[in-house]
Amino acid sequence: LSTYHSFSRTTGEQSNVQECEYDRSKPVLVGMDFNVSPFEAVCVHIYQEKPQVRVFDTISLEHQGSGDLMTQRMCDTIKSKYPNSEYVIYPDASSMQRGTSSSHSDLDIIKMNGFKVKLRKTNPLVIDRVNSMNLMLEGNMIISPRCKSLIQDLEKVTNKQGTREIDKSNKNLTHSSDALGYL
Repeated sequence: LSTYHSFSRTTGEQSNVQECEYDRSKPVLVGMDFNVSPFEAVCVHIYQEKPQVRVFDTISLEHQGSGDLMTQRMCDTIKSKYPNSEYVIYPDASSMQRGTSSSHSDLDIIKMNGFKVKLRKTNPLVIDRVNSMNLMLEGNMIISPRCKSLIQDLEKVTNKQGTREIDKSNKNLTHSSDALGYL
């Protein structure tokens, strides 16, 4: 059973997979999960009417070797795909850390690119993120069919047997759903 048991791909109004598009008049809200490869971002709009949460894009970047500035590349990709927008980033709390090989944290780079940041000092508990996502998936969130990595996560991510901990053994899963969960 998927951790995200409220997710539905069935046809009709109950499906979480429905067409939704970028709206130039709305801010681009971005959940980010920081990994070397893949580095994932999930782009969302919030509406007053249901479904309030509309995921219109996922962006996945693979590491391209030494010297690859992944966070800068992600910022450039978002600005290129959705120019002249207001951007609000909801990153993984690890973005505050500065590595020994850099004078700037990922969070610094995001801010230097003009993005607003909404960040907690620590990530929410996994169980709280999962419960929140399952609640939103019950009729208040739609996801564009283009968001293949997110859809795959919502269908295939499971808990470790006998625990409430997400199974991260498959390196191709959990990144998009984690990014959305931070938002």
